[in-house]
Amino acid sequence: MDMGVYNIHFVVDIFGSPKKVTYFPNIKKNVDTSGVCILDYGKFKASIITAKDCKTQCFGLIQGDKGYIRLNTETSRCASYSIIMNDGKRKDVNDKDQSEFAGWKTLYDAFMKLYKNKDYKTCYEYLEDTLRVQKVLDVARASANMKF
Repeated sequence: MDMGVYNIHFVVDIFGSPKKVTYFPNIKKNVDTSGVCILDYGKFKASIITAKDCKTQCFGLIQGDKGYIRLNTETSRCASYSIIMNDGKRKDVNDKDQSEFAGWKTLYDAFMKLYKNKDYKTCYEYLEDTLRVQKVLDVARASANMKF
C-alpha cells in the first residue's frame, strides 16, 4: 500500500495536490510490484515510475523551460543533485554524508525537536502533508481498480 509513497510525497511537496491521478501498475500475485503514476496538474504532468521488483539506480528529474534538476539519489533523501541549464551552465550539490542512515537520523532529530518544543503547529502541518499524499495514493489505486 506504500508503492511510490516517497516519490509521490516529493512531487506533492513541490507542486501541491494534482487535479487528476492515474496509476498503471504491473501486477504479480495480486500485488503491484512496479508501476507508473501520472499526476496531472493541468498545465503540466508529473510521471512517477516506481518499482520494488528490480534493482536500479534511483534518481529524480524535474524538467523545466530553462533547464532541469537531476536528483542523483532517492527522492526521500535528495542528498545529491545537479541543476543543468539549457545553455550548458551546471551546478552540482552534494550532501557530505549521503548514507541512508544519515537521512533517517536527520528525520529522527527533526521529530525529537518538534516533540521537545511541543511544536504542534508544525506537527499538524506535517499531518496535512501526509493526508494529502495518502489521498493521491488512494486515488491512484482506485484508478487502477486495485482493492485491498
